[in-house]
Amino acid sequence: MKKTLLISMLVFFGFAVNAQTPETIYEQNFDALTPGQGVAAQLDEWTTWNNNPGSTEDGLISNEQASSPSNSLKITTGNDNIYNLGSKTSGVYTINFKYMVAEGSGAYYNVEHIFGSKWAFEVFFRNDGTGYVSANGAQTEFTFTNGQWIDIENIIDLGGNATIKMNGAEIHSWPYNTLPDGTTTDPKLDVVNFYAGTVQNAPYPSLYFVDDFEYILLEEGAMPPTIDVDLSTIEATDNDNVVLTINNTGEGALSYSAYPVYPQNTKANYVENAEETTQTIMLQHVNPNHLQATQQTAENKTPLNLNRDEVLTHIQSQFAGGFGYDSEVTAKVAAHFRPQDLKNYIGMKVSAVRIGINNLPAANSTNMMIWERGGFITPKPGNTLVNTAFTPIEATEVMIPVSEDIYIDGKDLWIGYSATDLGAECYPFGLDEGPQVPNVNYISSGPGWSTISEDFGNLFILADLTGTASPNYLTIMPESGEVPAGGNAQLMLSFSTAGLAIGTYNSELHIASTDVEHEFTVIPVQLNVTIGTDDVEKVGVMTFPNPTTEQINVKANSAINTIKVINQVGQVVASYNVSGRTQYAINASNLENGVYMIQVELNNNETITNKVMVK
Repeated sequence: MKKTLLISMLVFFGFAVNAQTPETIYEQNFDALTPGQGVAAQLDEWTTWNNNPGSTEDGLISNEQASSPSNSLKITTGNDNIYNLGSKTSGVYTINFKYMVAEGSGAYYNVEHIFGSKWAFEVFFRNDGTGYVSANGAQTEFTFTNGQWIDIENIIDLGGNATIKMNGAEIHSWPYNTLPDGTTTDPKLDVVNFYAGTVQNAPYPSLYFVDDFEYILLEEGAMPPTIDVDLSTIEATDNDNVVLTINNTGEGALSYSAYPVYPQNTKANYVENAEETTQTIMLQHVNPNHLQATQQTAENKTPLNLNRDEVLTHIQSQFAGGFGYDSEVTAKVAAHFRPQDLKNYIGMKVSAVRIGINNLPAANSTNMMIWERGGFITPKPGNTLVNTAFTPIEATEVMIPVSEDIYIDGKDLWIGYSATDLGAECYPFGLDEGPQVPNVNYISSGPGWSTISEDFGNLFILADLTGTASPNYLTIMPESGEVPAGGNAQLMLSFSTAGLAIGTYNSELHIASTDVEHEFTVIPVQLNVTIGTDDVEKVGVMTFPNPTTEQINVKANSAINTIKVINQVGQVVASYNVSGRTQYAINASNLENGVYMIQVELNNNETITNKVMVK
């Protein structure tokens, strides 16, 4: 079945819902839409599996059948529609719709914890009026009548059980925090998928109609984790680090990861005494959690060359074989390089990618790919930066040059390739012997991404870097953690001028978190470096955020005497006697919008000026 359709289905256990007036989040009877056109092409709330509204994936609005006059959504061969449920993590919801399976046909729908990678349950309809729910490791049979409308209710308690009802009768109930195979998982309510599928190897088509779709909140859940970075309470510690406070105003624990980012839109003089020569470093991960076939062991294969002068790698061993699917599938694999993997290579350029393919995939199906940072809550690549066709050689390392300007800036980078697995006895996706580095090896045969099987080695993917690494002058501690509901955590931010040339440096502090509304918080930072009065020691003054709306934070690596705020016509609009402290917070809320010079006079009589925008 397509996209490795999980052969499993729904099951629900009963639960009690506290008294609360149901709230309709969304409803659609399709009657105002134009028959013959795709549902996703007409409604922004709907899309297709590959996000192609109006394509052949997009089910058509039809007036052939309707539960309530006069239209319905028709799903047939090739159709694959998605309704986004909003990535809910708590609460009780019901997804209701009328459903008709055409005579002589089968049908299918599913609900997913995470779109494209973690199914919650699946429901299959056969052409003989029988069907089954696949959920929590079991298949629960039911009966229906082909050619007649069925009233289906999918009641989901994210903190308890899920229940499916058909025409008011309970079909199945089970703990919702499971996958169709019975594996437990963090419960989420992400999407409902109306796909033109049916039971595996069925000799009949999939054809069905959906009408009177409703998405209803039955019981309010806990307020999700909500990040609030407090810049108004920044203070210096005994060792002169700047302390930032992360508040969690939600009712669930907030996980976070904090790291500096150095935008590489210009390659100005960044490093003191930078050499003209370049060095070559390789970014690597070398191991596969999905639906792959058994890993093949390599015999009499040409070993891949790991002799490199300097290597950034997750590869743990030599080439060992590969893995693949049981049937023909086009998939993408990627090595995820995280901020902690990249922080020593800021400013270097990806010049080439090296890939180890095991068995040859379908001809003309291999493309080397590089993606920018995608999700933190659900790890996945973002926008495609590079997509270059290449010709693989069986069990041999192939180098693909990168002509695009891909610089390491501190954000996640995903590097991999796409290929069409020919199915049985073909194991194209190359691996090392392990041990596997956790949570860096990913695969996708659709829109979602999953880590590869823990039983495999690491994906054999390497990236050559050229150039000279720039100093990673910002330090944030701790780099990651968890903030309890209603609690806070403190981050210490510091900088170093070591290795920096005299000049102005713009960087950013990124805080990735499990707040679905603010997955990435970005705090702009400016550092100005000059030579002290002794002509030896470098002094630096850091200001952030920039631009700002309420507060300008000033941090120096030397004692500050005074700070002046000067407007664009040279007027001193504010002056502060800091008296030897190394940091100070300026109230910017009473400043008019515009550009200001922050003139910082240090106790050694050195003056450094930073430019800040207030808006």
